[in-house]
Parts: sequence; structure tokens; C-alpha cells
Amino acid sequence: FFFSFVMKFGAAFLLLFVAFCFAENDIYMAGDFLLTVQQPDYSLDHVASIVSYDPDTDEYIDTFDGGVFLKTGFVNVLEQTPLGVYGAGVFRFMDDDYDYCNSVLRYDNDEDDFDGVHDGIYLRSGESVKFIAGTKDSTFFAGVFSAIEYLDEDNDLDVFVPNIAKINSDDQWSLLDNSEAVFPGEPLISGLACSDDYAYIYASSVTTAGTLFSYSDDDGFTLLHTTPLIGDIVADDDENVIGFEVTGSSPSGTGEGTYNLVYFKNNAYNSPTSHQLFQIVGNECENATVSLTPTAITWNGGYLIAVPQVSGGCKNVEWAFFNKDETLLEVNYGKIPDVDDVDLLVEGDDNDLWIATHSSSSIGYLATNSTAWVDVDLTQFGTFTVYAMTWDNGPDKLLVYGAADEGMKLLQISNQAFPPVVEEKSPGVLANPGIVTALAVMNDADDDDYELFIGGYFEAVGTHSISNLARYKQGSVEEPIPNIAPISALGTTGSTLVYATNECVLNGEVLPIGYYSKDSEELWVDLPVLIGGTGCVTAIYADDRFVFFGGSFSVSLPGSSSSAHAIVYLDLSTGEWKDVGIPTTVSSSGYAYVINSISVSTVEGDDYLAVGGHFDFENGGQIYHSFAVRDLTAGTWLATPVEFDTDTVVNTVLIDGISEIYIAGALQLTQGGIEEGVFKFDLDTNQYAEVGNLPTEAQSMILHTYDTDDEEDEYTEIYAGGYFVNGTNYMGLAFTETTASPSTSWNRAARDSQFKNFYSGAINDMVYTSGGIGANNTNGNDPTYTPYRSSTGGMSGW
Repeated sequence: FFFSFVMKFGAAFLLLFVAFCFAENDIYMAGDFLLTVQQPDYSLDHVASIVSYDPDTDEYIDTFDGGVFLKTGFVNVLEQTPLGVYGAGVFRFMDDDYDYCNSVLRYDNDEDDFDGVHDGIYLRSGESVKFIAGTKDSTFFAGVFSAIEYLDEDNDLDVFVPNIAKINSDDQWSLLDNSEAVFPGEPLISGLACSDDYAYIYASSVTTAGTLFSYSDDDGFTLLHTTPLIGDIVADDDENVIGFEVTGSSPSGTGEGTYNLVYFKNNAYNSPTSHQLFQIVGNECENATVSLTPTAITWNGGYLIAVPQVSGGCKNVEWAFFNKDETLLEVNYGKIPDVDDVDLLVEGDDNDLWIATHSSSSIGYLATNSTAWVDVDLTQFGTFTVYAMTWDNGPDKLLVYGAADEGMKLLQISNQAFPPVVEEKSPGVLANPGIVTALAVMNDADDDDYELFIGGYFEAVGTHSISNLARYKQGSVEEPIPNIAPISALGTTGSTLVYATNECVLNGEVLPIGYYSKDSEELWVDLPVLIGGTGCVTAIYADDRFVFFGGSFSVSLPGSSSSAHAIVYLDLSTGEWKDVGIPTTVSSSGYAYVINSISVSTVEGDDYLAVGGHFDFENGGQIYHSFAVRDLTAGTWLATPVEFDTDTVVNTVLIDGISEIYIAGALQLTQGGIEEGVFKFDLDTNQYAEVGNLPTEAQSMILHTYDTDDEEDEYTEIYAGGYFVNGTNYMGLAFTETTASPSTSWNRAARDSQFKNFYSGAINDMVYTSGGIGANNTNGNDPTYTPYRSSTGGMSGW
């Protein structure tokens, strides 16, 4: 699909904010995303999972000091290079002030600190940095990725990064020179190693078989040899390279074949020699507990290789040594004792060896000329899973990174004592965007202002340590309910917040819901008790008369012999819990039915409810697939499109007057095929139509009406949130007029505010700063409300 937009990179913003500058009714939008915002001075601001948007100026505002964060980042690659110790992993922010650095860092041992590397490498879903290696002048990073923000900042066009890039001693990113088109344009890189002067890359592509290349800034890429290899490649300072191959028949699950070391000698790369490491015949290793792919390092003037012990069924590891001077491979190398397993192998000082497995809370250490491995116990940190390790040449100590009972830890191990001594380091936390699942706005009766409640799964808002539920007002943030479980849904009624946590309950337990009242108002005493279903609550709708809870549950109603299924609500006028009439036979094609969204509206004195999710039920001969509408006043279910079939998924419903109900999601049609995007359902005709051409599943919606001098010219636009991808274009917010035909392309929102295509994740919820979702031509519950904005974007605590 195509978004109609004109990219205006580098264009100056029209507005320069000063302290206490105001604009009418912004929109809060949240979810699970990373957004790069370009400021008026062209600097970049990175926002995690919650941001404000001004529809009048079409720009994002970092209201929440960077957003919300989870301390879930980690490193899974750690490598000593001539330019220092570098790491890569799954993280976007670091340190207590959550400085941005995407997936790449340097470890400063002198300061015991993780440092960012010019914003790092931009990773989207499914991407990763797999390899790090360095020459004396550059450090190379390879994996699966296509963007580096640093390269885009001074370039009007998008810079495509072909899965590999390098930095110099000043941490300046650059691409590798492929002007002669020797290297594949979109390579699959499965090996990276370096000598002092050259990088060696093993890569293939759709049109290129596995090939070993060398690279230097002076020579560019050189094709060395095309041959199939498995596992990593290893290079030495004499510019020799080794890899591994398997030949012969290898039926699935048996590993049968001959495994060879392939030696690429300097200046004879096109004539490599193969040396047999081991052979697997038949089913010798069908129950192997160790990897069949060899692991190697440079060691003692040659190469040390860890290989499976075939004679024992490949259930432990033995060693081989390749003497490069004599071009001689010694298998069953008895100078190194066998071990149970090897996932990581590192050479220490003076040919010392260190090994680790991901399944053991210890490090193996073998001193030079020793005949026995020593276990370095890490259980003082509980169960410790080693993710990465490398020898740090600065202090001559081993660095080990992994997961302990209390979170991720960096350890330093010194062999200057025996047994080696373990020291915990404190380089700072690594974090990712938190997850915001729900937003709710409350009108503060004390001062006629509005408070925003933010619910989800997070550990910080800005630089404030707040978990899972936060209250924001006028530039200040606080934690209204400490130690609350992650939030799945929110709503407000008067001065009371209602919430649901993600802690699904068991039969006999009350639903995982609660409330927080500023005025100590008692909303309920007894709660519905689970009698069936998963016990999960996933949606809330609340107003001054009703509070609805939706999820996957059957409950008994307090003070009654009745039960409710999938949706239960509290009638605030009577204090009674009631059922909306979904039958007990409600189901879905998935693990459990899900209620994603509830919308309620009053039209000419009658109350109507629209519900969306992933469910199927039948009532009165009408079958409802993931979308249903009920006349609450009459107590009847109304007809919905017969075209919707099982496996339709509706993420959001929005009633805008009962004749128009907007639907966001993916429609599985009875005649076959799927329609994705935003749709408008006309209850009077029982017909639906696509709104514009947005053939990507939308997660959230909000309406915005533009007034004009001529009332007849007034028009309404609909904003859709989600994760919209078109080729190399990435965005989370798009809009079009509600009257747009199915052939009309949606527009990219914040085209000058979002920096190029640096966005990943999804916008899952939207609400006006004064509450509301724009129904009935009203931009929020108070359209004239002017939200607070600060020139610094910072927040204070209450």
C-alpha cells in the first residue's frame, strides 16, 4: 500500500516552544514503540511508548521526558577489539537517566561504565547484531540490520545499511566501500573475523553462494573464495583464516557427514586446504547433547578447536589443534582435558583458557600447562546464565555478562589469585521501551484540570522510578498505587480510576480489577467471582453511569444467582453488577476468546454498546464474529455484517453516533480473503465500508474535527495508530477524512516531526488531553482545554 506524503527532511519546525506555551487539546498516544523525533534545532529526541501529538501543527511532543522504560536490556555479544571492548544486544537505553543508544555499547573499564556509540545501530523487530570484530583502525559490526541514525543525520536521502558497518577510533559510523559491487548488496552474513589490517566476512545472498571476502579501506572488498561453510570463521594476525565444512550425506536429525577444518592461507585464499576433524556415521549422534558445529579460537600460535566426542555419542567435548606453521591438524589433542560442553571459548593471558556453557552457573578455567579445569563458581548470584564473555586486555581480566536471579550482571574474573576471584561490576542498567496498554483521563474537580493515568508494564516514567501505573498532571508525575501489578486496562468515572491488572485469576477468585478514588468514594464492595474462562480482564469502558469490564471469563454476579460471560458491568445508579447477554457458548478459534475494546454511546435516550475482539457467539440466529452491537436499553443484539467470518480480529471499536461505528482490525471474510485497516459500519443499513486505503491492521483510532468559518465546510479526520510499514517507510500514525473512499491513500502524520523512517513498534491507545476519543464532532471532553507544555520537556515528581 502507499501512504501519500511528501518527506521534508531537515525542514525547520514552524513553532518554537517556550515555557508555558499552549495549544488546544493535544492527543496522548501510547503503546509499545520507539519513535525518533526531530526537534526544531535538528537534534534528535528518542521517545519510548508514550508521546503527545498536536493535530493542528502535525507534530509530536515529548511530554513525558523520554517516555516509559523497562530495565530488560541485555548484552549477548561481547568482544575485545584493538579499539576497546564492545558489546551488542537487545537494548535501546542505558544508565539511570536512560540515555539513548540502540543495541551497541562500549565498556570503559577505567570508569566501570557502559558508553553509547553515537546512537548505535537501529534495530527493528527480528533484527540483531550477531558479530563484532576489529582491526587496528576500525571495529566492525555485522548481523541483520538496515539503518544507523548517525548516517542519516547529514544525508537528505535514507541511508541503507547492508547488515554490516564500522566505526573508527572516534566512534564515527561509516559504511564499507562497495563501489565496485564486489560484495552482495543485501548479504546474509554468517561469519566475521579480523586481522590487524583486514576484516574477513563470510556472506551469501539470493544470487550469491557462500563466499569469503576480505575488506580494508585501501583495497575495498576482495572476493577470496566461494565455498560452503558452517559456524564461525576465525582469523589470525598473519591474515590466515579458518572455517568449517561438512561433506557427505547428512539426513535430518542425525548430523551424519564428514566435518572438516578449512584453512585459507594468506596469499593462497583461492586454494584452501581441508583437514578432517571428525566423522559421524549413521545414528551415532542422533541423541547429541552438544553442538556438532566446531568452535575455534586463535591459540598458542595456531587454532584450538572444540569438537563433539563422536565415540561417546556427542555428549561431551574434546579438542583438536591446528598448527598453521606446519599446516598440521592434531585431533584428540590431549593437552587440553575434555569437558561436558562448550558454548563460549576465550583465550586469556599467556594461553590461559576460559569456557562457559549457557546451562551452567560456573566458568571453566584452565591455566597454562595445567592438566585440570577449575570451576569458577557463580552461584553467589543465584542461578547465573552466561550470555557473553571476552578477555579485557586493559586490566587483563575476563569479562562475563549474563542473567542472575536479581537481573543482568557484568562480572570481572581475575586469575591473579587462585582459584580466580569474581568481582561484580556496576556499568549501569540497560533498558528498553516500556509497554503502555491503557490511557485514561480524569477531570480533577479540585482545579478544573485534567489528569492522565498511564497503565502498562514499565519501571520508570522519564527518570522517575514508577512501576506500571502513573498519574501525570501539569508536568508532574507520581505513583498513585505503589507495587501494583502490570495494568491491562483503565477507565475513569468521576474522580475514580478503575483498572484491571494482567494477573489472570482462577475459579473461585474475584476478577483482577480495582479502583482508586481521590475522594475516597466507594465504588463497589463485592466483586464478580470467576466460575469459568481464563480469568483475564482485557478491556474497560467507564463513564458517569456505567463501568464495563471485558475479557475471557464467566463470573457469578454479587447478590444474585445470575452469571455473566465475556462482559460484566456495574450500574452506578443502583450499584448492581449486570450481564450484557453474551451467551455462555462464546468461543474463538484461538486459545481463548478475547475482548479488545468496548464503546458505549447514548442516542435519543437509548444506550448502545459496541464490542470488538476475537470471539464467536450466536444469538437468535445471528452469528457474531469479533464484532457485536447491543441495544442496552431494549436488551437486544443488533445485526452486524454477515461478511465477517471466524478469525476476524477487531482491535478497537468507536461509536460516533449510532449510525456510524468505526472498526479497526483485520476482517476475515466469508467469501475468503482478509481486509485490513479501518472500516465504518452503518447500523441502519447493516453495511460496512473501508475508510481510505490502509491495508494494514490498525490498533487504535481517534477522531478529530476541524472547524471552519462555514459550518457546512466542517470536516472530520480519523487517526489510526499501529505499525504501518510500506517498503522502507515506517510510521505509527496515519490519518484521512472519515469520508475517504477505499481508493484514497492515508496520509502520514507528523511528517516533519518524525525523523525520517526511524520508528518501530505500535501505537495501541489514544485519548485527548481532556479525555474522549473525538466522537460526535467533539475534540475531547473539553475542546477548548489548553494542555501544559514545558520548554524542557522534563517532569517533576509530586
